[in-house]
Amino acid sequence: MYTISRNTKLISYALMVIGLIATVLGFATDAHRAWPSLLINNYYFLAIAAFAIFFIALQYASEAAWATPFKRVAEAITSYFIYGGVIILLIIIAGKLHWNHIWHWMAEGIMDPNSEHYDKIIAGKEGYLNFPFFFARAVWHKTNAESNAFIASIASPIIILPFCTLQRCLCLQNLK
Repeated sequence: MYTISRNTKLISYALMVIGLIATVLGFATDAHRAWPSLLINNYYFLAIAAFAIFFIALQYASEAAWATPFKRVAEAITSYFIYGGVIILLIIIAGKLHWNHIWHWMAEGIMDPNSEHYDKIIAGKEGYLNFPFFFARAVWHKTNAESNAFIASIASPIIILPFCTLQRCLCLQNLK
């Protein structure tokens, strides 16, 4: 079993502390830029975790034996979904508390016809663009990440195998 050396752990912890300090300074100096940055960074790492799920599903679908050592790394990367989900929910709640202004439709008076900030187009979408529905949808997506990964691992042979068969047919036609 691989053991991480003391120096590597020390450097990792130091970089984590530097990142935490930079995040706190970002929120302290310019919160309007820090919130969208946190959201985009979170989306980036969630996309990497989603790709790791796709990689695992692809390896199971193709029954690739070479990928066995790499599957554990990809499975470890997918554990970010829990942390990313919590961060997304924190950003959404902060938007509702007006700590950030990422979503235009969460602004005060945007759906009130008597307000100077009224937007007719946004108000027409009030059934979809409201905090309870947005938050419930986010919670549902984040809590179902593991089941979605399971569905992806089942669906990947259905999606990938026809393309593999088509590619084989095209290669055989080119050989004739």
